Amino acid sequence: MAQVRNVTFSRNFFSVFPPGGREQYGHVTSLNMDHNRITVVPPDVLSHLGQVTKLNLRDNEIANLHPEDLRHWNKLVELDLGSNHLSSLPEELEALVSLEMFRLSYNQLRRLPNTLGKLQRLRVLDLESNQLESLPPCIGDLVNLQDLNVSCNRLTTFPPSIGNLRELRIFKAGENDITELPPEIGNMANLHDFYLNDNHNLNNIPAEMSQCPVLTILSVENCPLRDLPQPIVSGGSAMIIYFLQQVLQLRRQHTAL
Repeated sequence: MAQVRNVTFSRNFFSVFPPGGREQYGHVTSLNMDHNRITVVPPDVLSHLGQVTKLNLRDNEIANLHPEDLRHWNKLVELDLGSNHLSSLPEELEALVSLEMFRLSYNQLRRLPNTLGKLQRLRVLDLESNQLESLPPCIGDLVNLQDLNVSCNRLTTFPPSIGNLRELRIFKAGENDITELPPEIGNMANLHDFYLNDNHNLNNIPAEMSQCPVLTILSVENCPLRDLPQPIVSGGSAMIIYFLQQVLQLRRQHTAL
């Protein structure tokens, strides 16, 4: 297998990693072990697979990541740990300095480590369907993030630092418990799609939202927006954004008086 680059063991009944070392997998760059029954990532597995940049462990039974092993994961560019049994992530996550795509959907994560902000190459972060009640302020340090999915969690708001995500294009936050949005969201210069649907305690959207210059899709279905007239909400994204622009303009005029 000396020249094999892509190895796929998907959709089998593996409960452990297949045996092998540098001789067998020395040139492998992509390893797919999704849809198996793996419970533990073996110590130093990536030290034996030194060229791997893409690791897919989706839909297994992994409950923990061993902190001491993450130092060997520093070459990973794509990591999929979705649909496992993770309830926490170690602070040593900061070792994944090359990571650009990180998928953690359908786990039981309750919090995120403060070192998450060290992963400054991240472009995609998928946290859908976990048990998160808040995002750490360090989320704003992910300055290259373009796609953030936190749908189907227990979030009530976002830290003001969320406004630092100026490269963010797609923001999915539907089906949470959001009650308010920080005005700093208006600083997202590249936000194009923002999904807030099915947040049943969200009564208002800050007028600063209209300052996102390329915002095109603003999904607020099934949100009790009391401060927006129903005809405006029914008019869709463009109508809502225009209404918020007018509100912001009137506020500024009033402040100037």
